[in-house]
Amino acid sequence: MSDLGDALKSMQDATPAYAKAKAYAHGPISEVFASPRLKRILKNKQVSFTDVLGDVVISAVADKLEITSITTDNDKATEALEAQDERNKMPLVRPHVMRKALEYGDAYMMVWPAADANGEATGDFDVTYHSPRTMRVLYDPENPMKPRLAIQRWAKDKRVRVNLYYPPETEDGPARIERYVSKQDGGRATSDKDFEPYEAEGEAAEEEHEFGFPVFHFTTTLPGEYGVPEHFKFYPTQDKLNKLTIAHMAGVDYTATPLRYALMEPDGDTSEAAAMDEDDFAVSEDGKRTEFKDGQGKSTFSAEPGSLWYQKGVKGFGQFDPADPKYLTDPQQFYLNRGAYNTSTPLYLFPNGGDFPSGKALRTANAPLDKKTNARKMSFDATWDALYTHLLKLLGFPDVTLTITWAPIQTVDEDEKVALAQQKQAAGVPAEQTLKDDLGYDGDTVDQWLEDGEALVPQKIELVGKLAGAISSLVPAESAHVLEEGSVNALFKMIVDEIRGETGDDTEFQPDPVQQPEPEPEPEPTQFDPRTGESFDANGEPVDGGAARRGGTAAGTGRRVRRR
Repeated sequence: MSDLGDALKSMQDATPAYAKAKAYAHGPISEVFASPRLKRILKNKQVSFTDVLGDVVISAVADKLEITSITTDNDKATEALEAQDERNKMPLVRPHVMRKALEYGDAYMMVWPAADANGEATGDFDVTYHSPRTMRVLYDPENPMKPRLAIQRWAKDKRVRVNLYYPPETEDGPARIERYVSKQDGGRATSDKDFEPYEAEGEAAEEEHEFGFPVFHFTTTLPGEYGVPEHFKFYPTQDKLNKLTIAHMAGVDYTATPLRYALMEPDGDTSEAAAMDEDDFAVSEDGKRTEFKDGQGKSTFSAEPGSLWYQKGVKGFGQFDPADPKYLTDPQQFYLNRGAYNTSTPLYLFPNGGDFPSGKALRTANAPLDKKTNARKMSFDATWDALYTHLLKLLGFPDVTLTITWAPIQTVDEDEKVALAQQKQAAGVPAEQTLKDDLGYDGDTVDQWLEDGEALVPQKIELVGKLAGAISSLVPAESAHVLEEGSVNALFKMIVDEIRGETGDDTEFQPDPVQQPEPEPEPEPTQFDPRTGESFDANGEPVDGGAARRGGTAAGTGRRVRRR
C-alpha cells in the first residue's frame, strides 16, 4: 500500500473513536428509552434529558495547565518569539490545543511560512492548530518515536485535498511535501485510487523545502503513541447515568398524570371505551372491537400517561402508582462516585458532588488529580519545547536556551498559600522563588520587584524582628562588662545597614567609641553651725538643702567640720 493509502486508512480507522470522544464530552449521546413508543415521542420532539459530564473530567485537568511565560537566554530571540506569539494569538491557542488533546487524546500543531496575497513569503510563520480528525502523524514501526510522515486532509471547492509531509532524511537535509486532490467533485475520497497529484500556480505536486518536519503531535500518553481521551474511563458511568435519568423522566410523566383503570363486569364489552378513548384507534363498524384508523385491529388498552383503562359494566376504579424516584436517583450518586474514582477527578467538581473543601482537605481531594495533571504537563511540555525550538531555528536562533514556565498545579486557598510562602521565606527560601512558585506572580513582575528592592521588604522586616530578639539577649553581657560597652549597639547598626543595603560585603565592624562619664564637679567646702543646725559656704552664706547633721562631715569632702 502506498503512503497515501496507508495514511488515509489510518485516519479513517481513528475517526469513530474521535467522534465518540467528542460526543461524550459535549453530546449528543444516543439515549436508551424505557419503551419504543416513549422513544418515538421524545425523538420527534427533540427532547433530551441527559447531562453530559465528560467535560467536567476534561476541564479538571485543562484548567490546571497554564503556561505563564516562554523566554530564552537571548533578548533578541525572546523578542522575535514574542512577536510570533502575538501574531498567532498563542496565549489563546495554547490552552485550546491542550484542552483538545485531552478531549480527543491527540492534537496537532503546524509551523509553516506565512505568505502574502501573492504567495510570497513574509518572513513570519503561521502556527496553527489542527484537529486529529483532519491531521495525523504516522510513526516508524522500527522506531515508534520517529515520525514517518504526516497527513493533512481537508475539503475545498467540492474536492478533497491531501498533503503529505515527510521529515528530513538527515539532520540538515531537506524535507519533502506531496500534494493530492480527489479526482471528482463530491466523489469518493477514501483510498489512494480516488486521488491524483495536485499542482497549482507556484506549487508543484512534490517538492523539497527547508522548513523541517512542520507537524507536532500532542498526546496524553508517551511520545510516538496515540493518546486516550481524558474522559475515556467515564464513558460507562455516563451511559449508566443516562439510563437512570431517562427512566426517572419517564416516571415523572406518570407521576403528573397517573395511569388509571376501571374494572368491568365479566359480560361487558369495550366498544364504548374505545369510542371515549379514541386516539390513534377507531371503533370498528360492528362496534365490537377497536382498530387502527388504517383498519388494523388492536386492543384499546394503552400505556400512555393519563390514559384510561375502561370496560363496560364498571365495578371498580383505580390507578397504577409510579415507581418511587429514589430507586432511580439514589443509584446515580453511587455511579457518579465510581466515575470520579476511575478518572481521578475530585467528586466536588461534579454537580451535587458535595461542598468545596479547603485547606488540607482540598489538597487531599486533589492529590490524584494533581498527579495525573503533572503527567499531562510533562508530555505537553516536551511537545511545546520541540515546537518553539523549531520555530526559533526558523527565525535564525538555533543555539539559544528555551525556558517554558508553568503555573503551579497544586490548588490551595489564598490564606494557606500566603502562610506557606511566609514559612518558606522564614526558612531562608529566596523571595523570588516563593513569589513565583508559591504565590503565582508573573515572572516579569517579580523581576521588577527584585530590581526595585520591593520583593524583599516582608522578608527584611521579619529578619529585623528576629535580629532585635537576638541582640536583646546580648545586653546583659554588656552590662556585666563581658562585652565592651557600646559594642551591642554598634553590631545592631551594622547588621541593619547591611540588610538595608547601605554597606558592602567588605564593611568592617567598628564599634562606637566608649563614652566616658563626665566627672562630677568638686563640691564647695561648707561649715556647720551646731547651734542653729545650718550650713554655710566659704562666704558665710547659708547652703540650701545642704545642712549636715551634728557630728557629720561636709558633703563630698570626708572631712570633719568645726566652727572656728
